[in-house]
Amino acid sequence: FLPSLKVYTFHGFRRSLAKLPAECVVLTSYGIVRSEKELLKEFSFEVALFDEIQNAKNSRSRIYHALLAIRAQMRVGLTGTPIENNLR
Repeated sequence: FLPSLKVYTFHGFRRSLAKLPAECVVLTSYGIVRSEKELLKEFSFEVALFDEIQNAKNSRSRIYHALLAIRAQMRVGLTGTPIENNLR
C-alpha cells in the first residue's frame, strides 16, 4: 500500500543501522530484536508490527522485554494462534 517506502532488512552477521533511511520499513527477526535490544531502543518508530506475537507470550522471557523496549507510537501484534485469556 506504500510503494514509495524503502524496505530495510536488518539481519545477518554484519548488520547495521548506520544507513537506515529516514522513512522506511525495517524487517528483522525476534532473535535479532532480542540480541540488539540496546541498539533498537535508541530508535523511535511510528508503528511496530509484530507477526506471530505468540512467540513473546511469556512475560518473563527476554524477547518479551526486548519488544517492550522498542519505542513506537503504535504497536500491533498479529497471530493465528491463541495467546491466552490474558490481555497483559
